[in-house]
Amino acid sequence: MKSKTSGIVRLTLLLVGIGISIGCLSIQVWGQQVSTPLIEGYKALKKQKYSEALALFLPIDAKGEPDAELDLDIARCYAGLSQKTQALQYLSRSMDRGYYEYFDLVNDQLFEILHANPQWEIIKKKCLSNVTQQALSQDTQEELFLITLEDRSDRLGPNKKTLDAVVERDRIRREKVQQLLDQGKLRSAFDFRQAALIFHHGGTTPECEQALTLVSKAFALDPKNRRIRWLKAAIIDRYRLTLGLPQVYGTQYKMITSPIFLFGCFTVDTIDESLATDEDRNQMGVPKLADNYRQAATMHLTDMYK
Repeated sequence: MKSKTSGIVRLTLLLVGIGISIGCLSIQVWGQQVSTPLIEGYKALKKQKYSEALALFLPIDAKGEPDAELDLDIARCYAGLSQKTQALQYLSRSMDRGYYEYFDLVNDQLFEILHANPQWEIIKKKCLSNVTQQALSQDTQEELFLITLEDRSDRLGPNKKTLDAVVERDRIRREKVQQLLDQGKLRSAFDFRQAALIFHHGGTTPECEQALTLVSKAFALDPKNRRIRWLKAAIIDRYRLTLGLPQVYGTQYKMITSPIFLFGCFTVDTIDESLATDEDRNQMGVPKLADNYRQAATMHLTDMYK
C-alpha cells in the first residue's frame, strides 16, 4: 500500500511539474515580446514563404553574430528558391560554424537540388567532422554518442529497418542508456538530450517519465537550444497520452482507418487546444497546430517511429 501511495504522489508531483512548466512558458510568452524578426522568419520558412523568410533572416545575419542554425535556415530559403550558389554558400558557412546535425542535413528535401553538386559531398564530410568535434567539445559520453547515431540511422534515409527490428533495437538502446545513467556517466546538456531522445522512443509511461526527467535536465543546462525545447514539448505530449490525457502541443500523431484510404491515414492525436497557443508552440520550436495537421496528412507508417 505504501508503494502504491508513493507512486501516486510521485506521479502527481510530476504532473504538477508539467503544469508549472506550461504555466511558466505562458508567462514567458506574454511577458516578453515574442513577435521578433527571427520568430517571424521561422514562421515564414515553415509556410514555404522563402523570400519573406529571407527578408527577415538576412538583416539578423548582417549583424555578424555567428549562428550555424541561422545559416542553415538561410540556405534552406535559397534552396527553396532554387538559388543553388547562395544555398551552398550559406551551407558551407554553417558547417564552418559547427553545424553537426548530420542526419537532418542529408535528409532535408530542400537540399535535394544540391546533391549533384560536388560541393555537397564536401559539406557532408565537414558536417560529419563537426559531429565528432561536437562530441569532444561537449564532453559527450562516447558510448551514448554512438547509440544515438545508430538510433538516427534506423529512422532516416535508406537505412530504415523494418518496424519490428526498430522496436527491438530501441529496447536494447534504452537498456544501454540506462546503464550509463546508473553509472553516472552523463554530464552535458547534449548527453541528457540524446538520452531523452532514446527513452522518448519508448511507448510506456515509465519510459516517457524517464525521458521527461532527462530532457528537463538538458533544458536546465541549455534553455535556449531549439532542439531541446522541441524535444521537451514532444515528450510532454507523449507522456500525457500514455496517462490517457490529451496533448498540449500536438506533436504526436495517430493512424485512423478510413473507407477513403485503403491503408488508413494519420492525424494529430488527442489534444486539448486550450492548453497552448500557437505562440506557445513557437516558443518550444513546434509548428502551428494547423501545420501539424497538414504534416500528419503526409505521413507514412514508418514516420511513426521517428
